[in-house]
Amino acid sequence: MNPYASLPDSAFWRKGVVDCFPSFEGVYKKKFILRDRDKIATAGSCFAQHISRHLKQNGFDILDKEPAPPNIAPDAYWKHGYGQYSARFGNIYSVHQLLQLAMEAFGDGSIELPIWRRDGRYYDALRPGVEIDGYSSHEQVVEERLRHLESVRALFLDLDVLVFTLGLTEYWYDTVLNAVLPIAPEVIAGDFEPGRHEFRNANVLEVVSVFNEFQKYIQEKRDGTIFRCILTVSPVPLTATYANRHVIVSTSASKSILRAAAAHLQDSQGQIDYFPSYEIVTHPCRRSSGFEENMRTVNPEAVADVMSVFFGQHKPNSARNDGEYPNQDIDLYVNCEEERLEAVLDD
Repeated sequence: MNPYASLPDSAFWRKGVVDCFPSFEGVYKKKFILRDRDKIATAGSCFAQHISRHLKQNGFDILDKEPAPPNIAPDAYWKHGYGQYSARFGNIYSVHQLLQLAMEAFGDGSIELPIWRRDGRYYDALRPGVEIDGYSSHEQVVEERLRHLESVRALFLDLDVLVFTLGLTEYWYDTVLNAVLPIAPEVIAGDFEPGRHEFRNANVLEVVSVFNEFQKYIQEKRDGTIFRCILTVSPVPLTATYANRHVIVSTSASKSILRAAAAHLQDSQGQIDYFPSYEIVTHPCRRSSGFEENMRTVNPEAVADVMSVFFGQHKPNSARNDGEYPNQDIDLYVNCEEERLEAVLDD
């Protein structure tokens, strides 16, 4: 009557990992079907850009509510924040950032737009890596922000499925303007002010609570219409940590918190699925590093493994590349504001 006797091979390490290497068969079983008519939105931390790109190239209906203007060449789209996600919001590293963006898009909350300066240029502090050279004036930042929020509002009202990659638990908060920041001031632009700019680090309960608040908020704006979510955890380690511990420990803590939160959300809600990109890239069953020599950038082979598992469950509508991003170098390019933190090592 051993309760394990009737379990499938995938429940056992030897049968499910060692004996079937290098296959990832059974690692992921979809909770729901992605239908041909489903309108999919993508967002999250920098690894989400790989997922977004591959979904689009394989025929899924990926929303883009903020396409690039005709005066920008296709090989420059990514460097100006276009085509990375379903709107030009740049990387959304935390669930707090996601909720804040939603509330701002619909005109709720008490947030005031922080605008940073550097070398005579102006930056939207809520997406400072989107326009790499900044804007020419304060007014231009505000104008572009309002246009962006219109796109975000349309996105949340139109989507059927949100694919969101959880990236970080550590974040910075502007206590004067009540704003969650994607990165600390002075890394890209702006001035850091102790006391005003506060370091925060979310726990599991907080991540779950904030994501649930986001879901409830958007559902209310959609007149009760439920949308489905596919959550994943970014395998990319932290570039730097502000917590008083080694970056290895902070990375493990952050990813563990996000993974536990995702598990709780998946187990407790029928409209939420979890896709194990984190496990596929980082697990020893790969028998080789999933990262480049910097031990942080996910290599093409690991990305291919991740997407192969995904498409094994969610069959591509068509294996196509529509040519919107024809430069092969762009296919590997990932815009990541967090990587700017390494610049302090050279100062």
